[in-house]
Amino acid sequence: MRVSNEELVTLIQAGDSDKQVVLWNQVRRMVYQQAARWAGFGGTTLEDLEQAGFIAMLRAVDTYDPTKAKFSTYLFQRLRAEFSAATGQHTKQARLGP
Repeated sequence: MRVSNEELVTLIQAGDSDKQVVLWNQVRRMVYQQAARWAGFGGTTLEDLEQAGFIAMLRAVDTYDPTKAKFSTYLFQRLRAEFSAATGQHTKQARLGP
């Protein structure tokens, strides 16, 4: 049975760091799709952006508030900010902070 992203984030925030791998496996496809769109900007590779996507996921888990949005929506915003920074592109989304 598949556990929702929001449930996994709650478990991770409660200290179950083993669930980070499970969450990554569930969001990896979205991260890859977004990374593929940004690859090449500023000389970045797809692999670099996938790594930046993993970091964005970890940061999103740290600051996620389930009362405000679904985790995938929140992660998408974090990905844009992380990819903007990695590629040197400047958008309003890049100002999200750590």
